Formats: sequence, C-alpha cells, structure tokens
Amino acid sequence: MTTAVRTGGPGIAGVSMLVIPLDSPGVTRRRIKNSGWNAADSTWVTLENVRVAADHLIGRENEGFQYLMINFNRERFTMAAGMNTQARICLEDAWAYAMDRKTFGKPLFSHQVIRHKLATLARYIESHWAWIEQIAYHCKVNGGEMGPELASRIALAKVHGGRLLELASREAQQIFGGLGYQRGGLGGRVEQISRDVRVNIVGGGSEEIITDLAVRQEMAIALKRGAKL
Repeated sequence: MTTAVRTGGPGIAGVSMLVIPLDSPGVTRRRIKNSGWNAADSTWVTLENVRVAADHLIGRENEGFQYLMINFNRERFTMAAGMNTQARICLEDAWAYAMDRKTFGKPLFSHQVIRHKLATLARYIESHWAWIEQIAYHCKVNGGEMGPELASRIALAKVHGGRLLELASREAQQIFGGLGYQRGGLGGRVEQISRDVRVNIVGGGSEEIITDLAVRQEMAIALKRGAKL
C-alpha cells in the first residue's frame, strides 16, 4: 500500500511516501461498501505501531507532498477522459433505445424533445472531448509532462466532465424511464453509471476545491510572467 506519512515537521515539507506491505504486523483491513465503483475495493485500513523498513521510502524523505501533487494532474486528466467515455455510453444506449422504443405508435426518437436531449448531450460530449485532446497534445509536445502550466486546464476539464456526466446520466435515465433504474437489462449500463457519478465528481478533488485551484494557478503563472493584476 502506498501511503503519505508524517516523517518531519508540520506542513507539507514533512510528508514522505512509503510503501507499507499489507501483511505487516499491525495492519488490519475492513471492506467498505460503497453505492458505486464496486470494483474499486475501497478498504478501511488501520495501522497500529507498524514498523516499515527504510528502503520502502519512495523518492526522498519529506518530499512526498510534491509527488502527490504531480500525480493529481494525471489522476484528474484520466478521470476527465473516463467521465467523457461514460457520458458517451449514456448517449449511445439512450440513442439506441429511443430508436427502438415506440410510444403513441411511433419511435421515441421521433419526438422533438427526445432528439433535443440527445443533441444536447452530443454537443457537450464532443466539445469536452476536444478539450481533452487539446490538453493531451500540449502534454505530448512537452515530452509527456503534465506540469503546472497544464494544472488549471486539467482541473477545469475534470470539473466539466463531472457536470457533463451528471447531465448525461440524468437525461439517459429520463429516456429509459423505469428501465434506467433497473440493474441489468437494456438500461443496465446507465443505471450503473448513475451510481458511479458522485465518486467521479468528488474523487481527485471536489469541484469547489479544484475550481478555485485553477484560478489561483493561473494567477500565479501570470504574476511569474510579469503580469500586473
């Protein structure tokens, strides 16, 4: 298990990254049951006087917080892409169902309000994906690095992805009706995604935190370049 532990003084300068073997004496685990993300294996871990060998240190002592911050960019970018994919699944399944399901003697797709829902989702999904591809391009030309200059864009793309997935899940369930609330069946994927939405929005930093982070990051970069704010 990779952990961030206190090895020095107060503040971010006293945090180190350690690998703690889960079979170490003093480590106990208890499974946490979540409403979604059942494959995540969320676990409550208790550490009681656990001894860890010095060679289990990752990187340098008391520099663990920097490693966490670097990983946050990749985590948020991956989550943004994943949320876009899940929103696309909602659109795909809702579209197929609307073409097949008949109401008042004609396909659900023939109703203007349904086409409007689908078109709105497609518009948001494709524009968000274009933003993700733009960030990926900047990362590529920077040698694969996701440095501070990309942090704000990645954070906002993650926030946007969360809002998009909330909308896609809701609208797909509206189109499916009761089938979108049943596990398995035609609306099974949409129902599963509806239970996974919240963890995507909270994970990697809540939108309130990282939206503010994005603004402060851009201000810091602008000031560093000599801007007068």
